[in-house]
Amino acid sequence: MRAVVLAALLAANASAELTLDAAGWQSGRVEKPARPAIWADAERAALSPMSAPLLRGKAVLKNRGPKAAEGILLRYTVSARLVTDKPGAAAEAQWALPFLIDERRVPKVGPNSVLDVPLSLTPKLDIYLKKMKRQGMRANMLKLQAMIEPHAADGAVKVIETLLEVVP
Repeated sequence: MRAVVLAALLAANASAELTLDAAGWQSGRVEKPARPAIWADAERAALSPMSAPLLRGKAVLKNRGPKAAEGILLRYTVSARLVTDKPGAAAEAQWALPFLIDERRVPKVGPNSVLDVPLSLTPKLDIYLKKMKRQGMRANMLKLQAMIEPHAADGAVKVIETLLEVVP
C-alpha cells in the first residue's frame, strides 16, 4: 500500500516539473527569398497595406526535473481586438472570438533545461486580417493564449496570455 502511494506521489511530482513559463511574439524578416526568416522578439507589429506582418508566437517551456519530459502538447489560440477602419467612425475597440485554435507537439524537453517553442500563425493570420480589412475593420491588438495540455495528475490548468500591439 505504501509503495503505491509513494509511486503516485513521485509520478505527480515528476509531471509537475515541466512548466510553461512565458509566451511572447516574434516578428520575422526575410533578407533573401531563398533563406529562412530571421526572427526577433516583438512588442508591436506594423501592418503593411499589401500583406500581414510576418509573425509567430513563442512559448517558453522549462523542465526543472532531473528527467527529460516527453510527449508534450501545447494548445494555443489567437484573437484580435478590432476597431473600425473608416475615418470619423467611433474607434471603440472590441475583442473578437479567437480566429486560430491550434496545437504544437513538442517531442522532448531535456532535464534542467529551457526550450523556446515557435507557434505558427500563418496563413490564418494573413487571411483573417485581409477579411477584416474588406469588412472595414482592422486589428489594433492581437492576443495569444497558450497552455500545456492538462492531465489529471497535474492539478490546475495554467494559461499564459500575451498581447501584441498592431500599428497601421
